[in-house]
Amino acid sequence: MKHILCLTLFCMTPLLIWSQNVEYQHDVAGNVKSRKVIITTKSAQTVIPDTTVQVIRDIIDKKEIKIYPNPTTDIINIKINNYNPDNLLKITFFDLSGRLLISKMVREETTTLDVSPYAGGIYILRLQGKGIYSDWRIIKR
Repeated sequence: MKHILCLTLFCMTPLLIWSQNVEYQHDVAGNVKSRKVIITTKSAQTVIPDTTVQVIRDIIDKKEIKIYPNPTTDIINIKINNYNPDNLLKITFFDLSGRLLISKMVREETTTLDVSPYAGGIYILRLQGKGIYSDWRIIKR
């Protein structure tokens, strides 16, 4: 019985450390525009330190978007390749209770957000434009 319990705990450990979510972005007609795979790891509660810094890549309206570093300690960079300032885009940053912390219009190809005043945890970064929006989870350490 002890062997079965130990084997079960050993096999389940990876499931407790990371998880994977798949999110889809749809256009107004309901067609899938993009698919995003998000791999999340437990942060401060995990005994194993997570030193991996990910670059989130997504495509919105045929433009590649990079959000980095994630996890972050102070600054988040949002880079939109071939950004046209005539297409108004807005970046918003929320905590998990839905409280708006930062709201900023995108004016250049690369935009920086200072998240240093906020406590460590998980936040939501939203990029929205004409009829489209996409959300990403940001880990603040």
